Parts: sequence; C-alpha cells; structure tokens
Amino acid sequence: MTLTGTSGGTFSSTAGLSINAGTGEVNLATSTPAAYTVTYSFASGGCSNTTTASVTINVLPTATISYAGSPYCATGTASVTLTGTSGGTFSSTAGLNINASTGEINLVTSTPATYTVTYAVTDGNGCSNSTTTSVTINALPLVSVPIDETICTTPSIAVSGLLNGGSSISGSATQGQWTWSAIPATTVTLSNTGFVSDPNSVTTTLIAGYEGDVTFTLTSNDPLGCGAASASFTATIIGAQAATTWTGTVDANWHNSANWTNCVPGPTTVTTIAATANNPRITAADGDCFNIDIQNGAQLEITGSLQLNVYE
Repeated sequence: MTLTGTSGGTFSSTAGLSINAGTGEVNLATSTPAAYTVTYSFASGGCSNTTTASVTINVLPTATISYAGSPYCATGTASVTLTGTSGGTFSSTAGLNINASTGEINLVTSTPATYTVTYAVTDGNGCSNSTTTSVTINALPLVSVPIDETICTTPSIAVSGLLNGGSSISGSATQGQWTWSAIPATTVTLSNTGFVSDPNSVTTTLIAGYEGDVTFTLTSNDPLGCGAASASFTATIIGAQAATTWTGTVDANWHNSANWTNCVPGPTTVTTIAATANNPRITAADGDCFNIDIQNGAQLEITGSLQLNVYE
C-alpha cells in the first residue's frame, strides 16, 4: 500500500482481507483471493475524511505431480502424471536426465538414486507456484566374465584358472551363481552350486582326459526385482600340446589364449616368451607350463601370491 497525504489514519476492508489497520499492509497468504476495496480513514484539524483503493488477490496456480511406477529399474523411460496447471517446468538435481517440458525421465542415462523432482508453474496473472515429488531409480544387476580360452591340459582345472582376469557382479546384484554345459557331455563338479558373493571363489573339476568345450554361465541374483543378469564364457580343452609361444597380440593376460600361438600353456607344454610390446602378466590365477624359455628382451610378471608352476 502506498500512502500519499495525511498519515496516522486507519485502514479497513471487508471480511476476507487480512489487513493491518495501522500500516495498511496486506497479508496475501492468509487473505481469501478476491477483489477488495480498502478504505483509509483519517482526520486533521478536527476534520475527517476517507479515501479508497482497490486491491485484487489472485488464486495461485496449483498442481500435483507423481511417478506412479517408482521405484523404477534403470531401463526405458518414466512418464509423469500431472494434475492441475500445465505449461510449467520440471527440474531436479544432477544425475537425473529429465525433460524440462514434459517431465519424462530417461531411466537408462540417469544415475540410479532417489531424486526430488520440482514442477514450477506461472499462470496468466503472473502468479507462480511449485510442487515436488520423489522418484527412485534402481540399478540393474550386472555380471562380467572373462573371454573364451583354449587350454592345453586335460585333468583337474579350477574355475579361477579359467577366468582370464576374473569375473564380477555389480549394479544391484549382490550374489552370483555358476552353471555349466559341455560338448561333448562330461561331468563337471562345482565347489559351490548356490549363490555366492564372490564368483571367483568357486572352483571346478573335470574328469581326467576330457577334451571339448565347457561353457560356464554366471547368473546374478535380483534383489530389487529388475531382472537377473547373466554372461557366459567357454573353455576349450584340446589336451596336451607340445609347445606354444607368447605373442601378446591382444593384451598382457597370460590366460588369454589369443595371446599365444597355440593355447594357454599347461603342465605338458613347452613355453616360449618372446619379446613383444605386451609382456605376459599372471594376475588372476596360477599359471602352468612344462618348461619356459624367456627370450632376450622379454619378461614375465607375476602378481601377489600367485605363481607359475613348472612341471619339468
């Protein structure tokens, strides 16, 4: 309220307008939206007078929003349900990929977490308001397994020796379970056939003399209902081979058969380490060979408590 002229008077209006009689200040939040006439009564030198002014309080725009499917799994998109004034803007904190105009959330590119989504709107009278809701995105279960491997040995083989760098579970997965299949058929004994928190802790035993393909599949659990994940790798067992030479064609992984001319060395394999850009590293499980020739300029790295078993 702006007053020009004689001060010290009294402000008044009709019911519904919350007005300070001494200052004329109007509490817009507690007043009922409507058009009002404000009367200012004042006196000076024994004479009284009044003046009036109009004030209009508009209703704030209102809206509610919700994401009915929350919590969501990190796949596809999520649409908002909006009730009330449209045409506003959606926003949230970093990590949530949300369309500012439609409120649609890209669940794949968003970081799994719980977010507060804010919808802010301004109506034709210039009045603004906002509302919020929460939305939760759960991570998908994830598993990883090593690449396929060709092995020069036949008797007992441990899964940790076949993993070529290890397997893992991540995302929302907390455990994994190994299963297997073999061509031609054989018997594979797993040390643990249930779900385990560390898939690399499971070992397996094949019957002596077996040659063929054994495919191991790691399947995750599904604690948040987003669907279990699975991945497989195949160990091709070709029996004892006379010799193989390191090429380092793919990487530095000793257990990657693509890095050898014949296969990953076994207890009967004469092994040569040639000088290459990728020197071999034993980092996931012990290595085996019959004997080994590390040529000039080449080297072999063995990490932690692992070892190279030489059977000569």
